[in-house]
Amino acid sequence: MSVSSADDSEDEIDDETAKHVTAFTSRYESDDDSCDEDVSYKELVASYKELYVRIEEVCKTREEHKRIIAQLQVEKEKLLSTVTDLKNEVTLLSSKLENMTNSIRMLNNGSDMLNEIIQVGKEAGNLKAI
Repeated sequence: MSVSSADDSEDEIDDETAKHVTAFTSRYESDDDSCDEDVSYKELVASYKELYVRIEEVCKTREEHKRIIAQLQVEKEKLLSTVTDLKNEVTLLSSKLENMTNSIRMLNNGSDMLNEIIQVGKEAGNLKAI
């Protein structure tokens, strides 16, 4: 087995590509020397360029996903804050409702007692104590 590497200083490969990708190529030579599928340098360059284009697409997609994730995290924090505010408001309103219910019960009890006292006074008949 022999290993060969592409020369990065070739005119066809620009410096920007070299910054992002390091490619290694290899060729396996069998003992029977009957390999009809030899890969030429031009085919390797074409394959490399296709891979580079694909890598650029993946990098752009990754950056877009990062941006979307950041936006979603901000939105999540806002929504969590809203949920917390709403829970606090529900607690406050529940407390007010309970207080009002208790006040109404007390008023009802007081008016029931007043009605009872008036009824007792009416049953007493001619007494003018009330």
